[in-house]
Amino acid sequence: MNNVSGTYAPDDQPTATVPYDFYIRDLKVAGAPQRQLALSATAYPAEGMVVTGVGKFYGAHYAYYEPFDRTDAAEEGIQSWQPPGYSVFDMHASYALGDLIPVAGGGDLRLFVNVYNVFDQLFVQDAVDNSAFNSFDGDHDADDAEIFLGYPRNINLGFQITF
Repeated sequence: MNNVSGTYAPDDQPTATVPYDFYIRDLKVAGAPQRQLALSATAYPAEGMVVTGVGKFYGAHYAYYEPFDRTDAAEEGIQSWQPPGYSVFDMHASYALGDLIPVAGGGDLRLFVNVYNVFDQLFVQDAVDNSAFNSFDGDHDADDAEIFLGYPRNINLGFQITF
């Protein structure tokens, strides 16, 4: 919430002190979306079948920054880059085979499928402000961010045996 000032003594010169000032007042928390919402709905379209849809919404996400790099008073209050908000939808379905394929010992066999990022959205999941690898002019905007894209659509198939 406020700027930080102080001194420290280097290990190799314990009698010397070095002053420091970090200009971080009013900077947003970075590295994770500040607004998140998840909604889900489940349907049972047939005996033994379960289908669940999940929508996840993310917003107010600021690129990660290193507070110890904020030493220039002229940059006080300049937020790190804010990637656009995004939504991701997942689908989960399962079907109990029940009497179709009996399991020894009276167990239950269930087939399942999970589809993550159903609509194959392209989105920035995370970012680093003024990246050491990608920084262009160091003014905390998109051309200075190192971005990490979210996973594309992927599918997980399997089976579960319950005893």
